[in-house]
Amino acid sequence: ERERERLRRESSVWVRSMEPTLSYRNVVQPSYQAVVSIYTSGKVKADGKFNFGPFTFEMPEKAPEKRQALGSGVIVRDDGLVITNNHVIAMADEIRVVLADGRTFDARVVVKDPDCDLAALRFIKTDKNSKLFEGGFPKLPLGRGDECEVGDVVLAIGNNLGLQGTVTQGIISAVGRFMDNKKSITSKISVPLIQTSASINPGSSGGALVNMKGNLVGINTAIVTTSGGNIGLAFAVPANYIIPVLNAVDQGRKTVRRPYIGCTLGKIPYPDKGVLIHNVMKGGPASKAGVMAKDVIIALDDCPISDSDRFLMMISLQDIGGKVRLKVRRGGKREVECVLRVGEWEKKKEKILVVKDEQNPLEGTTLGEVVHLLLFEIFAHDTISDERLCFAFLQ
Repeated sequence: ERERERLRRESSVWVRSMEPTLSYRNVVQPSYQAVVSIYTSGKVKADGKFNFGPFTFEMPEKAPEKRQALGSGVIVRDDGLVITNNHVIAMADEIRVVLADGRTFDARVVVKDPDCDLAALRFIKTDKNSKLFEGGFPKLPLGRGDECEVGDVVLAIGNNLGLQGTVTQGIISAVGRFMDNKKSITSKISVPLIQTSASINPGSSGGALVNMKGNLVGINTAIVTTSGGNIGLAFAVPANYIIPVLNAVDQGRKTVRRPYIGCTLGKIPYPDKGVLIHNVMKGGPASKAGVMAKDVIIALDDCPISDSDRFLMMISLQDIGGKVRLKVRRGGKREVECVLRVGEWEKKKEKILVVKDEQNPLEGTTLGEVVHLLLFEIFAHDTISDERLCFAFLQ
């Protein structure tokens, strides 16, 4: 009897030890204070068409309608600078920001980066609200998307369906998803996105994706969905691309200066690591540095390079005019170091391109026109497969 009781106690202790005891409170409590609600309103041209079955009737042109929407944002500096998605504020005439502590401010756009679907907002200071600026603002420290690995635990914080400060948990599902939304109000998102299983819904655009160190690693941007809600396929712009936006803010620019190296990139077969140089632009930074087509980049400033997606994220952190050291493998064996001076991308130049991955089922995904419904229910969608998936912005 005593032996059975001892075994029962030991087994009970073992079972309790297997129960999850992890709490995220130490990450959540400082993080969600820096996530804000963004309310926008703007005039939208009304559609003069009326569809009835197979027939379409032209109606008299209507006056522009005022539409409202809700998104999210993240405070990244003590002075209250907010980073959000460009599509959250793209059609806004008025912007109001509500903090987790209840403070409310009107805001203005200071920088737009539609290529990365990012924007920066500043609070408008007046005599009436000047006291609300005292003591500064909570902020989220910036992390790096290129340091995320599949399986890392992350938290998504935003205003899901208008519920301010909603926190959900998931993992990094993939790094380096490219999506083409050329039909939407924003241009193509030309950067590799982070995919996460964290539950994200409309209202979360511009919210935070936070790692277990409490660092901001991404700005929640879109979901792939069959229903308009979360099915575990969410995407975030890596935090690396916030740096050029902050540089533009500091320089008083309204647009972003983007680093340029002058080559097209490709992926190499598993298990090899590195980035294949497909082509080198004549007269570009890579060409001047001695980089050649068919070289394989294996390190940037002594940091090993595993794939093109992380390489792009690392390039985004570089200062225009600054020098970087690229270590390349040439001819399959010989290693060569090239010192490259980072240039500035201009419209007339080629972007840093990545040859499309035919194995990526989301490659070339397009979005339909944005449809304004109710508050926080702005979607952009189009079918991308027989399963009628749609890619939806989360504003």
